[in-house]
Amino acid sequence: MAIRARFYVAEFNEQVIGGDQRQAKVVMRAVTRKTDDDNIDWARDSPSGEFWVMVSNQAGWAFESFHDLLGKDVSILISPIPAEDA
Repeated sequence: MAIRARFYVAEFNEQVIGGDQRQAKVVMRAVTRKTDDDNIDWARDSPSGEFWVMVSNQAGWAFESFHDLLGKDVSILISPIPAEDA
């Protein structure tokens, strides 16, 4: 069974960590506002919350991808890891 969570990228806090290396703390918060789609149903039936991840520009596409998603809604799929992938 999987849970699809609706979050938005609320913050992208970038820091220089040496030379041309950068990292960012990306904060995501649960969607609770009404929009043209079903966010209102998600917000009514789901708990509130936030989480964050750290990404670096050395990690490849993740750094720029999160930067481009700032302020946008995202879908997060939460599901058990199959035993063969654990």
